[in-house]
Amino acid sequence: MPRPFFQFSVCLLLLWESAPGLRAESTPPQPGAEIRLGVVAPLSGRESEWGRRFLAGVEAGMQQANGEGAVPEGGRLVLEKRDSRGRATTAALEAELLCDEQRVAVLIPASGCENAARAVSLAGRLRKVPVLGAGYIEETRKPPARLIFSLRVSLADELGELLRVAMKSGKPVTILALDEQTLPGTETVRAVRRSAHGAGVTPTLVTVAPGDLHAIRRAAHAAADSAVVLVLPPVEAATAVRALAERREPLPTYSSSLAPVSWLARLSGPGATGVICAMPLPSFLDERLPLARAYRAAMGSGAQLDMPSYEGFALIRLYLEGLRRSGGATGGEAFAAALETLDNEWEGLAMRFDTGSRQGLARVWLVRLERDGSFQPLQP
Repeated sequence: MPRPFFQFSVCLLLLWESAPGLRAESTPPQPGAEIRLGVVAPLSGRESEWGRRFLAGVEAGMQQANGEGAVPEGGRLVLEKRDSRGRATTAALEAELLCDEQRVAVLIPASGCENAARAVSLAGRLRKVPVLGAGYIEETRKPPARLIFSLRVSLADELGELLRVAMKSGKPVTILALDEQTLPGTETVRAVRRSAHGAGVTPTLVTVAPGDLHAIRRAAHAAADSAVVLVLPPVEAATAVRALAERREPLPTYSSSLAPVSWLARLSGPGATGVICAMPLPSFLDERLPLARAYRAAMGSGAQLDMPSYEGFALIRLYLEGLRRSGGATGGEAFAAALETLDNEWEGLAMRFDTGSRQGLARVWLVRLERDGSFQPLQP
């Protein structure tokens, strides 16, 4: 779909949202009934494996909740899934259909495809349906949309932490990010500028078009003697890591959580050794974390464990927490008000949603990739 068409579609969505008489209200399911959850994920195309893994975590969380009777008022979670194909226009259309035809109680866009996730958040805001996401959705909207909830710190805060660590290398800093021709790229560049100002550093910013792997390789090969911070999706980030490893003298490399550590290790191979990565959630191997223990139990022994499925599972647990706090009420405003009361430790994590931010977490976890593909947590 041509990019101008998507931008025009976004404008239409925003205009439609500003006209109260045109908005359709979602019908909240009755207590004890089926509660439909609408998941929009890339199930075909370049990000299809990511989408399927995210969906696996969502399904594991739902099966666990239904099997344990964890849904308030005897309710039962039912999955309605749609394929975004990694495209924003498709994601927005599928999200609207889920709201209008399936009457879903919540929309859950997959992480890893920020453009599509933002399109889903627009559709949810239009239809007054809560959106729970693992990506950086609606970060710069002022005031923030009340029905949007993200299970992450802000991208600016995450990059600020990466920049502070990169500065300790004693080298100048180069940031490699998506260009401003896409909405995620625009958000990324804004976050880079805010985080650089907060960290007191003036990095060299190099931007590339999404999917332009040749440009990414050229940029990595041409990087000066500097520490390189990658703010790129998984495929692009892995390409940059491999290219940086080919240099005669590999540069210190840092990666945002846009490229999950487990996927970066697999896609980059030995070239990822020593890369320091940000994680949106603490390790799913951490025995001290209730969320991690519940995730491993839900996935079962011998199952593939990774960040996409972990995030999908965590969002289901977060939705259940909102239901418990609302007494089973699934209406948009009632659910949002209930989840906003979360201002303490949840599943081993410090969580808070307030009127100033829809990013629930307040901490960044950093790990270093090892040669065997494992990752070693760094002390704060």
